[in-house]
Amino acid sequence: MMVLKYVLVAIACIMIGVVVTMTIIIPTKTEEVEKAEELTVEEKMFEDIDSNLELSDREIARHFINLYNIQHPHIVYAQFLLESGYASSRIFREYNNLFGMKAPRVRLTTSIHNRGDKWAKFTSIESAVIDYMIWQRLFANELSETDYFAFLGRVYAEDPQYINKLKVLIRRHGYKFN
Repeated sequence: MMVLKYVLVAIACIMIGVVVTMTIIIPTKTEEVEKAEELTVEEKMFEDIDSNLELSDREIARHFINLYNIQHPHIVYAQFLLESGYASSRIFREYNNLFGMKAPRVRLTTSIHNRGDKWAKFTSIESAVIDYMIWQRLFANELSETDYFAFLGRVYAEDPQYINKLKVLIRRHGYKFN
């Protein structure tokens, strides 16, 4: 049963990769400027807070989180901000590791890490989001928001304040996803 689950996830990832390869257009600077002008008053208030986060990294991460229909995208985006130090950590910059994912030993992954590496390494932000999607679908599929927070607290977080920090980020920034 578990092998079938891995095979189905692998097939889905391959199909998604083909569709994405054929259809994804990463926003250009012109589109980013237009999007910035369409921000709500609440979003404008937080633009200064995000000043140490490159616009392209934020927009690309949001784009792929939405594109791959990641469950609880506002939580996952807050994880990206927290785990990557607002896209400034060494692991983010050198490994394209948005979520502080450790190198998986057994599960299907898009990581290109070497045996013995502690951290997962990805070829792109998109690859990291796909890997998170695989992980989420295998281990936390279709949980309610409350259950998802509880799951993250049990299996993902090393910091006992991790869930509280995510909730603060979500409240502070008011992230909205389509």
